[in-house]
Amino acid sequence: IPVDSAGKGRHLTDAFGDEACAFIQDHATDPNGFFLYMPFTSPHGPYDKAKQQDINVFNSTGWGATKKNTAGLIFALDRAIGHIVAQLKDPNGDGDPADSIYDQTAIAFFVDNGGATGSYNHDNTPLRGSKSTTWEGGIRVPFFLKLPGVAPGIYDHPVTSMDATASLLAAAGANPDPQQ
Repeated sequence: IPVDSAGKGRHLTDAFGDEACAFIQDHATDPNGFFLYMPFTSPHGPYDKAKQQDINVFNSTGWGATKKNTAGLIFALDRAIGHIVAQLKDPNGDGDPADSIYDQTAIAFFVDNGGATGSYNHDNTPLRGSKSTTWEGGIRVPFFLKLPGVAPGIYDHPVTSMDATASLLAAAGANPDPQQ
């Protein structure tokens, strides 16, 4: 667990989000832009314990402890991503919308596989299958891509992370060689 300046540990998901925000603040005005890769590890087995305050959000669901813990981990992930997006919109933290780099920033969010079943107590219903299968429960996962100058929309066809490579390179101003 990373340690903050007061010597207290932070949950890893919070630490990743905090450090990403600090990086954005430090590099928001870099003349050539920046690249930030944020490989969150939560939720993933072996599952760590979510913060109690995040688990408590799901107390009224009637779910068991394992499912509430997983939901708490996802809740923390969502919060950290929200902080990163907010930092892009206000990188200096001064509330001045003129400083925003959000509209010039490409954001890609990928998940590597569907939820594991069995001892992890995931329920991928209505999808069949789970992690390590080629059924929808194993491969149909959250994904989004936000690119500067591209209107929001829904692309309703199968996509892999490899499909997004050319779009991300083009958004960064690269001219990829299709032969490589």
